Amino acid sequence: MGDKLFLARAYRIILGLEDTRRRLRAFMSWAAGPLIAGVRPAALIRMPRGDLATAWAAWGRELCGAWSLSALPLRESPGGTLIFLFRRRALARKALTGIPARFLAALGYPVRSGLEASLELLRTRFEKPGKFPHEIGIFLGYPPGDVAGFRSGKPSPYPCRGYWKVYHRPERAERTFAYLDAARIKLVKEFL
Repeated sequence: MGDKLFLARAYRIILGLEDTRRRLRAFMSWAAGPLIAGVRPAALIRMPRGDLATAWAAWGRELCGAWSLSALPLRESPGGTLIFLFRRRALARKALTGIPARFLAALGYPVRSGLEASLELLRTRFEKPGKFPHEIGIFLGYPPGDVAGFRSGKPSPYPCRGYWKVYHRPERAERTFAYLDAARIKLVKEFL
């Protein structure tokens, strides 16, 4: 069974788990596996309405604490709540230094004021109806060249696409996608 097929089947199994707290933990392992495994600085998940949202309200903070994660709700929609999960130190190191920091600063982010100030601006940009700040890719650890390519609105010159749309170095992106899938699969298998 291929990785994508396994992850799709695992999702259906997770949603069918009886215990709501267990379902939340399994869903988060599935949705934010690379972050939880420590291979990404952040993850963006949509917490669906219903039992999972109720479980998130009851146990989300505790679960994030167990995994040393912080959570920033970004937007409510009919489909659920968009939540930015991250590890503070890893995110500051990845997004607020070097090329990513210059990229964000050029978009008006107060990177010199620190992580909290930059995340606050990101959150406010999500409040604008109908807008999606694509620079969140920098916060998620995506390559700046790919984020810039996506923001430009031009189609990707490469057929590979996974966690993000690829505009530069497709071979490297494909290896990264496989690595991220492996981290997710490992966590989901351990949990299930």
